Amino acid sequence: EARQLSALPYRMFEYYTLLRALRGKRVLPLALVLIPNSGGLTWQTYNEDLFGQPLIAFSYGQVGLPDLPASRYFDPAHPAITALTALMDAQDLHPAEVKLKGYRTVWESDLTEGDKLFLMSLIGTYLPTEAIPEPGGEAMTAIRDIEMTWLERVRMEMKQELEEEIKEQVEEAKKETKLEMARGLIGILDEPLISQLTGLSLEEVLALKEESDREGRSNGGASAI
Repeated sequence: EARQLSALPYRMFEYYTLLRALRGKRVLPLALVLIPNSGGLTWQTYNEDLFGQPLIAFSYGQVGLPDLPASRYFDPAHPAITALTALMDAQDLHPAEVKLKGYRTVWESDLTEGDKLFLMSLIGTYLPTEAIPEPGGEAMTAIRDIEMTWLERVRMEMKQELEEEIKEQVEEAKKETKLEMARGLIGILDEPLISQLTGLSLEEVLALKEESDREGRSNGGASAI
């Protein structure tokens, strides 16, 4: 939540009731708040009454990230929490140190590649390297190395996926061309020779011949009528 908090209590209650009804399980509601001076770790309440009668007293946890000291939440066992230190109060730490600790924790974790990419993107979004004041010293050098390595890794994966997709499309196009060639040769050459010329299996050629024969019988019947 990065907007004013006046409407948040009711929305948290609404989210809770929807999840409770959909899942049929108890829910622990927590709001991550990006607004400074929102109180750090607190419990908030949404109250509702009617005709002077109290009806609802709903509580939810509120985590005011900018009010929390980043140094207390560097936890290798919880890389997602460590990634959120990018939104916390660095205090005596240089922002480059906060970012580097977050990067390394996520990088060395057992998370999936997709989760790592998401968390590292979160860190990079809220602690952009170009906005970190120098001097960052060795930390800045390490950050740039990690970013270059990670970006190159992502690029390689994207390139590989694209190459595989193109290869599949090319193979499909080649197969369709072979099928069209075989259809044109059916009735002119025998099936084994068509198989040899087109690279299709004999079974595929025989299936095409059977299909052609069915179409011929169908067209012949239609002409007779």
